[in-house]
Amino acid sequence: TEKKVPCYISPNSDYIFRTALCGAPCGREEIMPLSFSELSGRYNELWRETSALYEAWARQNGLSYHELLVVLSIAQARGPCTQKTICAQWAVPKQTVHSVLQGFLARGLVRLCPAPGDRRNKQIECTPQGRAFFESTAQKLDAHEAAVWRRMGAQQSEALLACTALYNRFFREECAP
Repeated sequence: TEKKVPCYISPNSDYIFRTALCGAPCGREEIMPLSFSELSGRYNELWRETSALYEAWARQNGLSYHELLVVLSIAQARGPCTQKTICAQWAVPKQTVHSVLQGFLARGLVRLCPAPGDRRNKQIECTPQGRAFFESTAQKLDAHEAAVWRRMGAQQSEALLACTALYNRFFREECAP
């Protein structure tokens, strides 16, 4: 039994904009209430709101938003973590990550050691105090996010992830030469 989802006809264009929600086959057609520009605007509002929510969570836990990103990268690293890796994960400028790491260094949470083969790139080593702090912070955020996922339920959670992945795939394809 295939799940049917609506296809949409945009009133602001003279062609049919078909969307098979998360790859499911289309069912009945409905009028899409927003133009593409309005859709992008609404998506960007939600993206900014999500970032602001994480920034507020970080502040409630004594961190800046960028400190939170670095904490998550270090806590979730599978192997050596470098400033370059963190910059690539979050699309954050090198100077921002450097400043955060200098603050963590001053607080005794990390040590910075030259990376093998590239002395300009530093590997981040946690002190015992730093490891406890990073893991504790990541676990608190994980518990907060888990409560949100539980409230959303499995179906909506999976739909959010699938639709976001689909949007990202299409965006990437539209950027390709």
